[in-house]
Amino acid sequence: MPTAPFIGRAAQLAEIEAAWAARRPGIVLITGEGGSGKSRLVAEALRRMDLDGTTVLRGSARAQGAAPHDWLASVLNGRPAESLPVDESLLNRLGQRSSDAAEPRLAPATTLRAAVDVVRALLGSSFGIVLVEDLHDLDPASLALVAELAVAAESLPALMLVTSRPPQEAAFAPAAARTLRRLGGSPSVLRVHVAPFTARETAELIEATYGSAPAPEAVRGARRRTGGNPFWLAELLAAYGTADDLPAAPLPAHVAGLLVEPLTSEPALVGRVARAAALLGDPVESDVLLHVIGGDVEPALRRLLDLGLLLIAPDLAPAGSLRFRHPLLREALAAGAMPRERTRVHTLAHRLAAELGDDAALARHAAALGRTAEARAAASRGAAASLAGGLPEAAVELVALGLSVPEEPRNVAGLVAVGAAAAFVSARFEAAADYAGDWLREVQETEQRDETADAHRVLAAVRWCLGDPDGHRRSLDRAAAVGGSAASLARQRAAEAESALRTEDAASALPLAETALAACERAGAGIASASVTLGTALALTGDVERGVALLRAARQLAAQEQDPVTIGRAVHNLVAVTLPRLGEVMGWRLFDESMATIGRYGLEFCAGRTTTLGVAHAMRTGDLARAEALVWSRLPIEGDPVERVRFTARAGLLALERGDDPLAVRMLARADAEGRDSGLVRVLRVAVAARGVHPVDPAEALRDCVGRCGPARLAEAARWAVHGGVPAAVVEEHVPERPVPLRLLLAVAAGRDAEAVELLPDARGDATERAEDAAVHTAVAHALVRLGRAGEARRHAERAVALLGHWPGWRLAEAETLLHSLRAGGDLTARELEVLGCLAAGMTNQQVASSLGISIRTVAVHVSNLLRKTGAASRTEAALWAVRHRLAPER
Repeated sequence: MPTAPFIGRAAQLAEIEAAWAARRPGIVLITGEGGSGKSRLVAEALRRMDLDGTTVLRGSARAQGAAPHDWLASVLNGRPAESLPVDESLLNRLGQRSSDAAEPRLAPATTLRAAVDVVRALLGSSFGIVLVEDLHDLDPASLALVAELAVAAESLPALMLVTSRPPQEAAFAPAAARTLRRLGGSPSVLRVHVAPFTARETAELIEATYGSAPAPEAVRGARRRTGGNPFWLAELLAAYGTADDLPAAPLPAHVAGLLVEPLTSEPALVGRVARAAALLGDPVESDVLLHVIGGDVEPALRRLLDLGLLLIAPDLAPAGSLRFRHPLLREALAAGAMPRERTRVHTLAHRLAAELGDDAALARHAAALGRTAEARAAASRGAAASLAGGLPEAAVELVALGLSVPEEPRNVAGLVAVGAAAAFVSARFEAAADYAGDWLREVQETEQRDETADAHRVLAAVRWCLGDPDGHRRSLDRAAAVGGSAASLARQRAAEAESALRTEDAASALPLAETALAACERAGAGIASASVTLGTALALTGDVERGVALLRAARQLAAQEQDPVTIGRAVHNLVAVTLPRLGEVMGWRLFDESMATIGRYGLEFCAGRTTTLGVAHAMRTGDLARAEALVWSRLPIEGDPVERVRFTARAGLLALERGDDPLAVRMLARADAEGRDSGLVRVLRVAVAARGVHPVDPAEALRDCVGRCGPARLAEAARWAVHGGVPAAVVEEHVPERPVPLRLLLAVAAGRDAEAVELLPDARGDATERAEDAAVHTAVAHALVRLGRAGEARRHAERAVALLGHWPGWRLAEAETLLHSLRAGGDLTARELEVLGCLAAGMTNQQVASSLGISIRTVAVHVSNLLRKTGAASRTEAALWAVRHRLAPER
């Protein structure tokens, strides 16, 4: 397999490069867990730096059995001893070259001073680099030297680059901790932390390995198993043939060996506690471990923490405050348990789980012991409890466990019903459809009408999320045909009202929602779900206060009823109706709180849709970086195929805003490969055509949007078409309903400058995003320049630049270029602009005079003024200045 590409870490790399470019003495301290890519980051930074003639003192220690002065010895390896200001015998000792045991022993302080002198001598007078790799493996003498160099960092003619794991994982933990404190306390230190891979970075590495974009489940599974650790992710990629193997394929033997290697030199008890904890599950519950091991496990757990195999996770208390660093480690440890050890652990844990009534643990241990009937019953109860407790992923695992147990007869209706709900909540929609189909077959055989209708309704919800509106409608109709009790009929009314809110306007859905809530109140079932629909419809039809109050009440009721689907709907709809009315700060507070709730309950089914609302808020407030971060936080792992296509198109459009045209083209190809018609994808096609990086003509792409995009999407496509130079008349022909900002842009494009200026007040009021508002100001500034009102134009250009302060890309570049031209050229009059345009067209003074109906002498005066105001030395330079600053067409 070829070397993995360098992925992510752009911000950290930029920080290191900036520190080197400054050529000032200092320290760059790079920290991160083992395998996070610290050494790869340093290697990439060194590769990009201009190091011709630079002294690089690169040293590291042996991972096992480091001898004194290992770092300096590795630096001196192969270097001649001449010209170094240290006695040869001492130099040999520092370089680990001495073999004479009779040499006198020197005081540590003397040796330390000599080591510092050697480093200074090796650096010389030119600015260099001192590289300390894997500080956690260094011996105490080397750590003392690094600490001393940190004290002298500001006087060393070098940039120190130091990489390290957390100090508790060091070979000499106390000394490493002291050295890291010394490094971190330096006034010239730059702290760089290398975190685990994000979803985007994980997907990029998988795509680079296998050559195609991975499925969301593959990305989620890879991150879940590896914790986003690049080293372990690369190991899995090297071992497996396809991305589909990443979530659950058996762990390769060599990877398991690497994972458990830190335990090879540990006492037997530490290994036994680690394996028992792995068999018991994650998180690690010390009380259960104590029961299984039969002795004090605290020292062993502390040692596992020091080794970095366990992590403290206080958010898990009181269920357990410790967990494995990543599931791969737990897999490797569990696989290494001997049969007798495995049976003993499961037997003792099974008894304890039965006493405590812990159905989830009981199911796992009963299955491991071959107690099939008990395992399936416990799995069914445990899955339902996990789903109600906000752990849908755990519920899905328990359902899979229960169904894997061979038992006859297979009465699994309750189990697959929970499986359908849990898979839906966790956005595993294909699995949810399979479970719902199994549930439907089970209950139809027993003619249970209420459950049959419920199964049809679950299928309807799943099919909507799978982008199958016809299947959604068919399943709802079948549920209605089944009938059932009053409670079932009330749930049907609630489901139909929810469907109407999705497929029709809020005004049409409002009476259905009111009827549904009344039916639910009479039957005492489905009240929370119907309340969410009614509250949303009220808020969208103008009764915001009452609608929001009803949504909040529905959310509380759903929490009391432990109904995660309705909780998710309430949270999402509250954001949908409230966020557009809030300012920047309060809006982000609401969004962050809502996403925290979604994460707490594991509500993946609505996480993507709620993230889309956050993206819209970021675009309204002009924050391109946050909009991109939100899009890429969901795109690689989004299970909803409809939302995934929208995220893909939005990622492409945001890439165009920043100026990353190749990424936009890739996103368009990926969106097309999904095979789903989407207005946002059509907008992206117009946009890439407008940027000149797509073979389709932008006017043709715009025509393709007509009749297939809603008014807002069509207007967005039209704005991109104008940017691509499509004539205003063509755009106006295809876009009959034009919002005021678009009308203004078209007026400027058509040269109707006075009309554009008149439209400004209304256009500003109708602009929904800062970038759109900035585009209005930029366009009006161009119009005002041509009208000879350069002073006013400059104010609008300044406003556009201010609005785009957090929106880097071509829009900001255009506004800044215009502002620079206005500041550089002064206030050009209308006549001077006309003369400038003639010069740009290559006219002589005689031709200018004839064209404008003025005398040649007057033309000469205007040309003289233009040369002075633009700072040009000739007519040709003035013409080029006009084209460069977009004050005249390029010829």
